[in-house]
Amino acid sequence: QTLYVGRPSQQTGTQLNVFDWSAEEPNNYERQENCLELIADRAGRLNDVP
Repeated sequence: QTLYVGRPSQQTGTQLNVFDWSAEEPNNYERQENCLELIADRAGRLNDVP
């Protein structure tokens, strides 16, 4: 199961200090990943997504 957190209308430009990212994340792939998700099958690690 994946839980998506936030949506574009909640962007404030405030830096989010999170340290429990999946390997090589966040990477803002193609400068289009402005949201994050919690991934249950990755022990709750975070990923950035479009």
